[in-house]
Amino acid sequence: MAYVRKTDTLVNGITSTVRAMRSKAQQPFRTKDIESGTPEYDALSSAVEPAAWRIAPELRNLMPSEWKSEVEHINVDVRIDGERQIYQRISNHKSPFLLPPTFKGGGYYAASDLMMSGLDVPPIILKWINEKGDKQKKYEAVTEKFQTIETKLQMFMQQHASLNTALKDLPDLELYVPDEFMQRIREASTPRAKIATEERPVYESLGLDANELSALAVGHRIATAAE
Repeated sequence: MAYVRKTDTLVNGITSTVRAMRSKAQQPFRTKDIESGTPEYDALSSAVEPAAWRIAPELRNLMPSEWKSEVEHINVDVRIDGERQIYQRISNHKSPFLLPPTFKGGGYYAASDLMMSGLDVPPIILKWINEKGDKQKKYEAVTEKFQTIETKLQMFMQQHASLNTALKDLPDLELYVPDEFMQRIREASTPRAKIATEERPVYESLGLDANELSALAVGHRIATAAE
């Protein structure tokens, strides 16, 4: 086994591995805008005109069409309990929205904003918002977990002068080490003097869970291989 000195490149490689795993684990919980062509998009589109006329609903049918604003694009701003839940552009090319004269629609990038509350949107949108909130919580939990692992592994590597002693202390670290360093460490070399190690492994003193490290790394490789 060759001796591999700890370098910034090695530590950065381990950090990059953790971040790649984090990004992969975050994917199922990333939140996106409501996609065009979905029932949610159609429901939100249908809610635009009633929400725009909510202050004077009786004028919606009484006001001559030529007085209304014909708008193809509207920025929908849905807020519940004061917090923004949705902000995205809703487009209707085939049948433009007929909105009060206060709304101007000059072009795709000149669309007006329409503020909506929970009372303005249908149940399917409220359900989407709740699911989005659940995803966001899981996304944040995944982010925090991998950030903790990244920090602890960096602290762990600070306690070692070489990859050799780090692997001896925590064998599962191999799952996070770039291949180029593992290939070097497997090369034959002249035996070096035995390096004394602490009785208690360093990774335990840092609160690193070897089983968790192994499970996360294996899970990441299985998920990546399945793509």
